[in-house]
Amino acid sequence: MDLVEDQKSWKSRRGCAQQATSRKRCVPPGAVYRFAPDWKEEHVLGHLADMRGISVIVPGQASIKDTCCVILNKLESPTHGNRPEEYRMRRLRQQLEHKHIAAVHLDEVQDAGRHATLKAMSSFAKRFRYLMQGPPWPVSLILSATPEGREFINHDFTLTPRFRSTEILPMAVDVDGPVLKNALTKLISVAELSHGGLIDVPAFMQLFIHAAAYRFGLAIELTIEAIGEAKSELDTVINLDHFAATYFGRRHCADDLNPFISQHWRGIDTTRAMDRLIEDRKKPRRRAKRK
Repeated sequence: MDLVEDQKSWKSRRGCAQQATSRKRCVPPGAVYRFAPDWKEEHVLGHLADMRGISVIVPGQASIKDTCCVILNKLESPTHGNRPEEYRMRRLRQQLEHKHIAAVHLDEVQDAGRHATLKAMSSFAKRFRYLMQGPPWPVSLILSATPEGREFINHDFTLTPRFRSTEILPMAVDVDGPVLKNALTKLISVAELSHGGLIDVPAFMQLFIHAAAYRFGLAIELTIEAIGEAKSELDTVINLDHFAATYFGRRHCADDLNPFISQHWRGIDTTRAMDRLIEDRKKPRRRAKRK
């Protein structure tokens, strides 16, 4: 087991932690080390069973205090009054240890740091980076964001090496088509419907991935809603009409800009909502006549 191997390799270097006197303490990876004095696999696994993680959304243009409040509320330990930043961070570390939180997931981290100035981002990163290092309870920090989050990760050269970065790229038909097809097959089967061979048609998968703006999560949502359309109409076979109705329900666009209806679906910007053709936009609105 990788985790146990990490702990064993740490054992040979444990002496440096006992001799360390500077602020840069030598600590083993993760929070598990505190519960593994004998470095046995069953000991580690036993305490891992008591570990858990939490996930919160970073508030828009959030300060450190705002983010601490969100996490503390998730831990069912809210703070009241205008408490200083240092107090909230100390309270947060205490609660993470008390409730055996091994990992903290911060979503929408591109909003970290009020007004996203360099100084604000640096202060935010420094505070939350300390959660991964500070005794007596270091935790794992998981960040997720839109592509704009790269700026937050890369602005601090001391922060970047501490993360293992993963970028979720837009879907490609050749690479992700088979995975998506398998997911659709399972969803439709679980709903006790048939697709009548629709998703076996190569052209449909190209169209469908484009309609989902090349995002896997959106493709799954469209499928689930299309299943709902079929169920509501008491149909046993899911078809293009169900997907077209689902797309319209999400985008409220003209039929010519619905990829499940238009023959020119490749030219449709599927990231836009409530879109109309240019000719329709230029038509002047008629004034309502008073009676």
